[in-house]
Amino acid sequence: MTPSVDRAERWVELTPLIVTNGVTVSALYWAQSIVMRVSAEFGPSAAINLLPGATLAGYAVGVAVLAGWARDLTSAKNLGIHTCLLAAGLGLAAASPHAAIAATGFFVIGLGCSQTQRLLACVTSAVAPARRAQAIGSIIAAGLCGIILARALVPLASAWIGWRLMLASASVLVILCGLAATTAATAIAQRQPEPSTEILPTVISLWRRETLLRRAALQQAMVFAVFNTAWAAYPRLLAADSAAPALWMGLVASLGAAAAIASGRMCGRRDPSSIARLGAGAVALASLTFFVIGQAGGICSAEMALLDVGTQVALVANQARAQSVALSPAMRGRLAAIVTTVGFAGGAIGAAIGNMIP
Repeated sequence: MTPSVDRAERWVELTPLIVTNGVTVSALYWAQSIVMRVSAEFGPSAAINLLPGATLAGYAVGVAVLAGWARDLTSAKNLGIHTCLLAAGLGLAAASPHAAIAATGFFVIGLGCSQTQRLLACVTSAVAPARRAQAIGSIIAAGLCGIILARALVPLASAWIGWRLMLASASVLVILCGLAATTAATAIAQRQPEPSTEILPTVISLWRRETLLRRAALQQAMVFAVFNTAWAAYPRLLAADSAAPALWMGLVASLGAAAAIASGRMCGRRDPSSIARLGAGAVALASLTFFVIGQAGGICSAEMALLDVGTQVALVANQARAQSVALSPAMRGRLAAIVTTVGFAGGAIGAAIGNMIP
């Protein structure tokens, strides 16, 4: 079999994992897209205010658990368990008789969404080291397409068929994607050597020992903080200045998806650290113009486009930097989870700051 045919078959095998990642990342933001409709049914309450953060809190807990205790992130069986968690959370939220139950359902959704780390580990374990950055770019780009789905289509779907039926339908989609992803993960695992019985370094020891890991994770935290600060304010600014805010947000996110793919290709040919600095520089420039020069109309969208491109370039490059110090597939999964957890913490701080911007 020629290398080109082998690569083509490999990407066909990876497609279910990449698509499932897009659907999973989209689910992280569904609560934000339907919170007004849930509030209209249940009425204002403290539980409603917690709704958008419940999914993200569940995701943070799930990723932290994977970073600290999971040994084999490529396990098809455990991937199936996460799919069941995600589907169960969607079903619980769809059938919830009270806002507090809905919030609990979205927390469970977040726990299930932590399967993104398993999907990333499966994809990176299935490709040669030289193509690993490209694979990371593809799976992150799928996640960004999922965000476009959440921002642009989920509000329309919830208005058309109701938020409960929308969530129930989504649970069916999640199960179908999960079955396809689990099948692909099983096929990949059959070609891999037996899981290592090595004792993995703890998160703390990895953090202390690996300078490149610390730099990648902390840079990602700073980039995500700026990114989420701006994105928390951007929809409100668009709603005031644009007749089609969802369209603009979709276009900006589309540029980010393209940037993630391009970053993966660049990291396969060049030092990921230099690519990460390029992305961070774009974020710094965009944030300077966004918060200092202007936040109106087309200027705002141009700034957000540059910010999104820089963030996705840095995200892919920093994951590639972390992966480069892994000595085994199991360690790759732990390193990826550490970068995600630290970056997520920075993003949470940024989102909190952004919500304070009038």
